Amino acid sequence: MVFVKTHDLTKGNIPLQLLSYLLPLILSNYLTLTYNAVDSAIVGRYIGDLALAAVGTSNPLMTFSLLFINGICLGASILIGKAYGAKDVATLRRQMVSGFAAGTLVSLGLSAVLIIFARPILLLLQVPAAILKDAALYVRIIMVGLFFHFCYGYFSTVLRAMGDSQTTLFILAVSAGLNVLGDYLFVVIFGWGIVGAAVSTVLCELLSSLFCLPFLVSFMGKLAIKQHLAIEWPLVKKIFSFSMVSALQQSSLQIGKLGTQAIVNTLGTTVIATYSVSSRFEDYAMVPLSTIAYAMTIFIAQNIGAGKSARVHRSILVSLFFSFIYVMGFIGVVYGVSGRILALFTEEPAIIRLGEAYLLTMSWIYLLCALTNVMQGFFRGLGELSTTLYSSAVNIGVRVVSCAVLVFHFSVGFLSVAYAMLIGWIAMTCYELPKMISLLRRKVKLSKDK
Repeated sequence: MVFVKTHDLTKGNIPLQLLSYLLPLILSNYLTLTYNAVDSAIVGRYIGDLALAAVGTSNPLMTFSLLFINGICLGASILIGKAYGAKDVATLRRQMVSGFAAGTLVSLGLSAVLIIFARPILLLLQVPAAILKDAALYVRIIMVGLFFHFCYGYFSTVLRAMGDSQTTLFILAVSAGLNVLGDYLFVVIFGWGIVGAAVSTVLCELLSSLFCLPFLVSFMGKLAIKQHLAIEWPLVKKIFSFSMVSALQQSSLQIGKLGTQAIVNTLGTTVIATYSVSSRFEDYAMVPLSTIAYAMTIFIAQNIGAGKSARVHRSILVSLFFSFIYVMGFIGVVYGVSGRILALFTEEPAIIRLGEAYLLTMSWIYLLCALTNVMQGFFRGLGELSTTLYSSAVNIGVRVVSCAVLVFHFSVGFLSVAYAMLIGWIAMTCYELPKMISLLRRKVKLSKDK
């Protein structure tokens, strides 16, 4: 029997608890970014330009499906975290079973739809005829494994919602290594091309879910989960509503990226290349900030469930402190070695110079991003997902419009992207901050400290 050590985040030293919970999550996210980069490098080098293009054109469709799966997991994590914090074992059982039922329905339903209609959907996305067959094949194989992706996501979400972020790091490290080996085996050794890349991904997701299972079964045994295997459809409906709002929020972020990319594309190939390279750097830079927000979500959910509002207040201050300390360190890195880091991706001096100017500007703007991420984590922890959706929509809308005005009317150039980010985050802060203050005064204080 494998035993999992859960962590009660409703008591103890808040800074130490957040740090011990945060660090494995940050490492997990960095590991995911790194193995995705290695995966892309193997696929890009060995399967050819057309097959690589087929994989690339299927990404929007894949992202769409994964958003809903991740939304299910996020909604479940908030509800499970609250029940775990309240030590309400009966509710925890019901939420675990109903959450799994909701995710199973979504994943199997999406799989069926996308397997059947992959080709016509890709035609609507204007996928060229030369790569349409390969793109449809890739989507169909990946969709076979969508249920496995949900299982891993849900199992790891349950563990994280109960304070265990170390087990999922270990499982991710093993599965990431196996995925890279699988790519090399199926793509390079067997020469299966795009089929090999898809099969490797599906097998990796299957193994990841199987690796999680012993840890989850151990905890379920402690809960005597067999006493409550009935699905509660009102609870399934509630989780569905959480997932829809979360998916819409993430979709709005993707739409914002596409809008910004469309504007950047009008500025020439040098700017396009600079934006691409700088975005890779920023992907790594954003990991700690987004992870702090996720950790806040789980911490607040547990403590709201336990009725400990004072710890919720203190966790906000601690999270802001961690975020601002990180951003100041990031600013130092940008001023010190950003040029050298950009040189790892390109040898073109013009791209490096423009990228440095962009990152130097963005590094200071991240101070405001740190604030908005903490507020997002706060709202999610309370279950106020509609607020995160509306604030993200405000941010994206203002950002894209500002970028267009700065580029096309004021001819500011590439730095318009950074300035538009600043304006968008200011608008987001103006929307979120009053709501956060109101909730801190009203909703959080409704529960007295136990």
